[in-house]
Amino acid sequence: MLETKDFKDKSALVLVILSHGSRHDQIAAKDDDYSVDYDMVFPILRNKTLKDKPKLLFVQACKGERELGGFMTDAAQPNGSPNEILKCYSTYEGYVSFRTEEGTPFIQTLCEALNRSGKTSDIDTIMTNVRRVVKIQTKDRQIPSVTSTLTSKYVFGDYI
Repeated sequence: MLETKDFKDKSALVLVILSHGSRHDQIAAKDDDYSVDYDMVFPILRNKTLKDKPKLLFVQACKGERELGGFMTDAAQPNGSPNEILKCYSTYEGYVSFRTEEGTPFIQTLCEALNRSGKTSDIDTIMTNVRRVVKIQTKDRQIPSVTSTLTSKYVFGDYI
């Protein structure tokens, strides 16, 4: 679906995933496990209507089983180079991603940051602040990670 959907009238693609996960960017769903790269990123890269447009992925999921305590946990080849991709994960490879009764520190902090400064700040600046706040909130038990091939600053502007 992502490979064939028409995004020509859109300025960017934002994909938010909240699920269980495991190492090597595996995401669990009711029917199967999915690879962030092979099942999501590569089909997006093959979509010609998204060429040179920002593609932002936010993933709230564990990336392993290492745990530092204090919270509950939820345990194809592309065409061309993977440019203009931003992948934001709630935790680092190999570690769990925390949640409390109120929700997840990563998603709560991300939403607060986007509401506060999403119209004026670029996504790299926002994510640097999100990493800092989550690290403080979880007392160094969780640090979000970002992989980016964006070649320019991206600001949501009035889309927020």
